[in-house]
Amino acid sequence: MIITKKSLNENQLKFTYQKQLISDLDIKHKEWSKSIDSKF
Repeated sequence: MIITKKSLNENQLKFTYQKQLISDLDIKHKEWSKSIDSKF
């Protein structure tokens, strides 16, 4: 199987983007759980 540099770069970008999304979700989840905790 041959992988082109272009293909590698695209996969790297996708991976970085997904990692960022997960990180953002994690932060939002922590903020959300803090707000829930403070209400009870």
